[in-house]
Amino acid sequence: MFKSDQIDEFYFNAVNPSRGIAERVDIDKELIRLRSSTRRLASKHLQLWIILIDEGIHFLIHLERLLATRDKMGVTRFNLLTLIAKLKSLAISFRELILLGQADSSRLLLRGFIETSDITLPAMADPIFCAEYAEDNPEHDDNKFWKNKIAYGKIYPVIKSALKKADFEDDQIDSLIQWKKNWKSQLSGAVHAASWSSFQSCLIPSLSEPGMFVEHPFGHLSAYSPELCNVIIQELLILSSTFEGLLVSTNMPSHLKGYPTGPEYASTLSSSNTMHEFFYKFYDDLFIPIEELIPDLVNED
Repeated sequence: MFKSDQIDEFYFNAVNPSRGIAERVDIDKELIRLRSSTRRLASKHLQLWIILIDEGIHFLIHLERLLATRDKMGVTRFNLLTLIAKLKSLAISFRELILLGQADSSRLLLRGFIETSDITLPAMADPIFCAEYAEDNPEHDDNKFWKNKIAYGKIYPVIKSALKKADFEDDQIDSLIQWKKNWKSQLSGAVHAASWSSFQSCLIPSLSEPGMFVEHPFGHLSAYSPELCNVIIQELLILSSTFEGLLVSTNMPSHLKGYPTGPEYASTLSSSNTMHEFFYKFYDDLFIPIEELIPDLVNED
């Protein structure tokens, strides 16, 4: 059986002492220490955002459980279930990265969350689109579906149709779609290693000490954390509003019909309503002007 002291022994003897004495970092202990520190700071500086994200995760958990209650699942209901499960996984992972002081890495998950939401919205509203997402066919081609249904802006008219079915207003729909486009564009820099992304991984603008940059090899709560949290919270609000709107639609999608009332149904709706209530109640507290948290960078000769 492999033992950690074997690698430690090799490590300390891997370099000639004439080049210096190697030092070892206990990554597990450092992460435990970091987690304790960042969560203590988060309880003071990120509490409201984490409460709302948790309510959104609560919504996804109960919706996933509700969708799993059908005895006869079928490809359409199963596909929607898998999309909700993916969103839940992404939201939980995003939450953990934010609380671990890894805001820049969380941007990659946030971009993935928005793109998954882009598919989930029409999958909720249109059983045909939902079935095409993953056909009951061993030769199903995900790349072909992406090229035909998602890529080059093809997804946006489909999202618009889904939101329309959920009784969103036209101007609201146009605004939400543009908002999604803008954020995916902003987040792409983290995916493609833009220089600002690398910079923020090295020197982290501090949330707890506005105007300060922190150099820490394992992370620190970033001043961008509230803004990033607001994005995933708003995406969760769009998802829950669409689900609720479709439930009361005069033309409810067939794959949303027939789910039993009971704890999961009630919990799903209760989580959605709670998230909406507290988002709007504390709206002004959530949206802190970023210039209050980020210092001006002055070029010095």
